Amino acid sequence: MKHRGTIGIIFLLIVLLWVCTICCCVQQTAPQKQINQRQDSGLKDITEITASYPIHLEEVLEIMQDEKDTAGQNLSGYSIHYIQGDQVNVNGEAYHWMIGLKKGASKVFYYYESGESSLLSWSAWFPQDPIDLNLVMMPSCLISTEPSINSLVADQGNIKSIILEKTTYTVNIEKEGMISSVEYNALIRGPCPTITMSI
Repeated sequence: MKHRGTIGIIFLLIVLLWVCTICCCVQQTAPQKQINQRQDSGLKDITEITASYPIHLEEVLEIMQDEKDTAGQNLSGYSIHYIQGDQVNVNGEAYHWMIGLKKGASKVFYYYESGESSLLSWSAWFPQDPIDLNLVMMPSCLISTEPSINSLVADQGNIKSIILEKTTYTVNIEKEGMISSVEYNALIRGPCPTITMSI
């Protein structure tokens, strides 16, 4: 009888140890499961979400004047050779601007989107001729003076992209998965709308 009692006590202790071990494991793994469930939910911290908004080229050019390159030199000392705006609306504002700059042998692209800018060194092809901003229209002026562009923007909502090289604008429209391009003279031909700067 004593032998059976001892075996029963030992068996009971083993069962208790096994139950405690299981409980400890569950307590350790439970928070990890909760974290994984949060990560898989697809929700993001609100501080990581940046609202995207369109901006006029004039404003971006003004902001760019105070920016510096990697050597600490003002970008205002560079000549502009290429300008591209993506998702341009009827007011000539784009959600993203890319400006090709050159100074001596140094070539860079200046990117601007929703209050944030970046600079990328460039060694590939670059338009040779600079853009004279005193001679060319801004996108808002081009859109307001070209009825054909106005109707395209009204129909599509946005222009896919607008590119300025030397004295030529190339307007790219996407419709039903097809992209069509039309070129326009960029030289100022008359009065342009006055843009109210927000800075």
